[in-house]
Order: sequence, then structure tokens, then C-alpha cells
Amino acid sequence: MAKTKRVVTRNELVSFLEGALTDIREGKLAVEGTTVNLPEQAVLEVETEEKAGTMKKIELEIEWSFAGVPEAPKAREEEAGQEDGTAG
Repeated sequence: MAKTKRVVTRNELVSFLEGALTDIREGKLAVEGTTVNLPEQAVLEVETEEKAGTMKKIELEIEWSFAGVPEAPKAREEEAGQEDGTAG
């Protein structure tokens, strides 16, 4: 498993994401020296969270299943309520 965390400028972030998007369009993804061939479908999870003070966190998680079609994770109860309009 490879994991990195570093402070980058907005332009550096854009460059990283553009490179990742180009790779994904081509059916592969290269991160930290490892290249993975990607299946056609993925599960995308986007999470936002308020942190202490003025910090906000946006987390993007992408999962690919290499054994077949990926299953979408079950939404948390509050998210499910927001999507169907029942949350208050």
C-alpha cells in the first residue's frame, strides 16, 4: 500500500489531479511508482467535514473491484434521508 500526505499549492493540486484524470481515462493509474490497470467501473465516495476552527476536509475515495462489478457502499442513514428528502 502506498500513501502520501503533503502540503501543496492549488496549482500543484490541479496538476496532480489532471495527471490522475489522464491516467484514469487511459485505464490505468500511476501513484508513487506503482501502476495499476483499472476496470471500467468504480465506486466513488465524497465526504466533507468541518474540522476545528476554520479547517474543512474534503475526502475523495475511489474503489475499483478487480473481481467483478463493484458494489456501492450502503449510505449512512443521514445521507440516505438527505437524498430522498426525508432528512430534516
